[in-house]
Amino acid sequence: MVQVLVTAVVGQLALKFSFSNVIEVKLIESDKKLRMHPVMILLSVGIFGYLWGPTGMLLSVPLMALLKIALFSELVS
Repeated sequence: MVQVLVTAVVGQLALKFSFSNVIEVKLIESDKKLRMHPVMILLSVGIFGYLWGPTGMLLSVPLMALLKIALFSELVS
């Protein structure tokens, strides 16, 4: 019983690690609209973390990506 639990937890962690650190990075890296400079990411994490705490840190990168897409689409059209 414990072996099944350990196997399930390790499998889930392996899947989570591979998706978040390999697959998602490659998908976002290949898209020019979502590509951001690492300094911009660190700056946004710091600012949103100061404003909203840990929740802001988690939401900073998706919010910056949305802001970048919104500004880029306005400038292009």
